[in-house]
Amino acid sequence: MATTKKATKPKQASASKAKPKGTDLDRAFAKLGKAKSKTLTSAQLAALALKGDLEALVLAIQPFKEDGDSDDEMYKWLEVAASHGPTAKHRKAAESLSADLLECSSLRYDDDQLTTGGVHFELGVAYLTGAEGLPRDLTRGAEQLAMAKERYYPWSIQGGDKLLKQTSKALPADARAVFDRIYDGSKPEPSDDGDDDY
Repeated sequence: MATTKKATKPKQASASKAKPKGTDLDRAFAKLGKAKSKTLTSAQLAALALKGDLEALVLAIQPFKEDGDSDDEMYKWLEVAASHGPTAKHRKAAESLSADLLECSSLRYDDDQLTTGGVHFELGVAYLTGAEGLPRDLTRGAEQLAMAKERYYPWSIQGGDKLLKQTSKALPADARAVFDRIYDGSKPEPSDDGDDDY
């Protein structure tokens, strides 16, 4: 009796069905109690954010702690991940975690938007110069600086005008043109969140 071989399906590439890495935040937060934070450079954190690896970012930065020291750093790299994540799923996860951070961390008390304004300013300059492991990107730099300006940064800090002049002077010509277009001498109205109304 002759035996017949079963036809086997060719193996499909598993990558097409694989879950995108870096979006399993539940697993990352479950590990937080057991894991020590990793000391990574800005370039290493940028590399994780550019890949959309939120799990590794959470484990490295460990946001939502009582001292709140890491919340602004997490916000910074989530901004990068939300802009650069390799898939819509990665970008959406970064945006969702950023919203949670603004609601449930020390950033909830950033009423004057000093912290978030500072983060956007740092990112804007980093994009304009290609610093901190970020690609040089004048468009993204302009977007980040516009968000800083909306938050009345750097006028909300002492010596804000001096910082603007020093920053502009240090930039290459094309980046300076972008910076000076955003910070053109006009100041937005400081935000009034209405907390004084009873």
